[in-house]
Amino acid sequence: MENTKKNFLVILAHQNPSSFNAAIKEKTINSIIECGHNVERSDLYQMNWNALAGRNDFKQHLNSAEINLINEQQNSLKNDLYDDEIKKEMEKLKRADYLIFIFPLWWASCPAILKGWIDRVFSCGFAWGMKNIFHKGLMLGKRAAIFTTAGGDEGEYSESGDQQMTLTQSLNHIHRGSLAFCGFDVLPIHAIYEVEDCREELRKEYLEKIGDIIKNFGVAELLHKMNI
Repeated sequence: MENTKKNFLVILAHQNPSSFNAAIKEKTINSIIECGHNVERSDLYQMNWNALAGRNDFKQHLNSAEINLINEQQNSLKNDLYDDEIKKEMEKLKRADYLIFIFPLWWASCPAILKGWIDRVFSCGFAWGMKNIFHKGLMLGKRAAIFTTAGGDEGEYSESGDQQMTLTQSLNHIHRGSLAFCGFDVLPIHAIYEVEDCREELRKEYLEKIGDIIKNFGVAELLHKMNI
């Protein structure tokens, strides 16, 4: 367990406030507070987050006739031209030592609203740069984790199972392609299987495991270590 006070940012991507994902979010936040850390949160559906990256991300444009997203991102960061919605999330991420994504597994990925948060907030010049990726990423020194729920049992999510791949393989584009790409040290995925059918006692066990993960977040073994 860490003795140093840390700042967490918890991102929830689930449309139902009474879902098990929402319960995971509450357990996560409560565990963070119980451990003496600070926490901010972004409930993307509750915020009505706009998942579409594009011209509306910027107050002015370098070339309004033909938007080049990377060029506009770099220019907006330099000249403080980002939309206020994005700036607010960037400020949360700046303050955060640790980032947690909570979402249900949809089509071997995350809900589009979370992908849209990544598209708009993990912008060029802010989270990564042309020469600042992976071990040189701009989020170097921060840690991140994925808490996800799946409908099938654990055996289905294996190379010999129905899905023909593990959840770690399925979500490679997020834990490696987005988080590690930007320099985050990434914890192993915490997956909760058979979420629709599992007993209440088992759900409680799953939630208790989250408390243990939070206690050891800063010293846990890593899936990807970028800060070397």
